[in-house]
Amino acid sequence: MSGYEFSFVKIPIGCGRRHGYNWVPNFTDEEVEKFIQTSNLISDNGLDKAIKLVWGDLNTLLEEERESELSILRHSLGRLNSFQLALKVEVKGLTSENVVLRQRVHTLETKLSDLIKKLSENKKIKKLIE
Repeated sequence: MSGYEFSFVKIPIGCGRRHGYNWVPNFTDEEVEKFIQTSNLISDNGLDKAIKLVWGDLNTLLEEERESELSILRHSLGRLNSFQLALKVEVKGLTSENVVLRQRVHTLETKLSDLIKKLSENKKIKKLIE
């Protein structure tokens, strides 16, 4: 309910050749104080509410963490949208530059073709080329 985790220690059990270990909680003085506070609040608030008041509420903690993560994600999404818009503008600019460059290449090819055609018609230059 609270998300609080206690520490545990390993203690030996049994004696002689037949022995093993058990894990038991190792309560601190603060934890014992909290148990006493919880015990005093149970009669007025009930067990669940008393535990949440003293030890904390896991659901509230998880909700706060979730809200924090959502805020971070929203901020990141806003930045990504800005980058996306900037990239769209850049792509649009590059596309228009590409169109201009294609037109210029086509114009140069046409002029070069015309020049070669005129040069090949001129007999003096044709002899030089051959």
